Amino acid sequence: MLKEYEQLDELSVFGTVDPDKIDMVEKKIALRAINLIKEKRCGKIKGRTVADGSQQRKYVSRDETTSPIMSLQALLATLIIDVQEGRKIQTFDVPGAYLHAEIPKDEKVYMKFEGDFADIICEVNREYKKFVTVERGKRVLYVCVLMAIYGMIESALRWYELFSSTLTDMGFIINPCDKCTVNKIINGSQCTVCWYVDDIKVSHVDENVIDMVVDEIEAKFGELSRSKGNMHTFLGMDIEILSDKKVAISTPQHIEEVISDLGEEIKGDVANPAKSKLFNVSTSCKLSEEKAELFHKLAVKLLWITQRSRPDLETGISFLCT
Repeated sequence: MLKEYEQLDELSVFGTVDPDKIDMVEKKIALRAINLIKEKRCGKIKGRTVADGSQQRKYVSRDETTSPIMSLQALLATLIIDVQEGRKIQTFDVPGAYLHAEIPKDEKVYMKFEGDFADIICEVNREYKKFVTVERGKRVLYVCVLMAIYGMIESALRWYELFSSTLTDMGFIINPCDKCTVNKIINGSQCTVCWYVDDIKVSHVDENVIDMVVDEIEAKFGELSRSKGNMHTFLGMDIEILSDKKVAISTPQHIEEVISDLGEEIKGDVANPAKSKLFNVSTSCKLSEEKAELFHKLAVKLLWITQRSRPDLETGISFLCT
């Protein structure tokens, strides 16, 4: 958490605020800091601080917060165009993407850290110490939110506005069918950038053109970890560009997770992904609450897989979803 707070401090996400100058209404609607610690798939332990934006729904309309996202159809369509035109592809993500987007100066958003977490953030920036107050026997630090921190319901829209305007300033034109896909003719060929929040794909027939575009994005948002070549992991999918103008998409890790979560031994081969008795429903016994929850979890996960890499599962999964 100390490392996470250091990153937030470096990016000037928060500003100091005197608690005596905030009225009771502003204190009441101040967003609570939620501190999460999770283990990533690689085994690394990571801290993440987000705002509890749930109460913002009481006073911020949906129109002010809804952000466009790239459709799955747009991603698949651009991949087909990429392989048919022999384009090169690069994928990357922008670290701490939301934290690059500023909150408008006329919009006052406050956030509060409580207890031990108020002490930790004061270790990172000692200037906060003089603003720590005590409420109901608990140490509380109020800060002014300057950048679009994760958890705020308008953060996704703030990031979209920033990233899309960055690309249009570079001469790209937003596709009328998908607002997260932009195109620009460079050296006589089309360059396409499409993105899903902070995961971005860039394609062009000339790798040097892609490098030029990504370099310009990197100059604005900081160092990017780029993936080049014919193999990419993008939005949970393993994407492979084949030599015969085809693209292969697989999701082996997610399928393995489903099998692991099921908790039963699976072995042998079958001709079809569903038994002939699929539509025969037995109402003689009801699943336990634990198994019912697992059933819904696996059905939804398989639905996600079906739409991306395993259309052969559609009949079985669509039935299970009913």
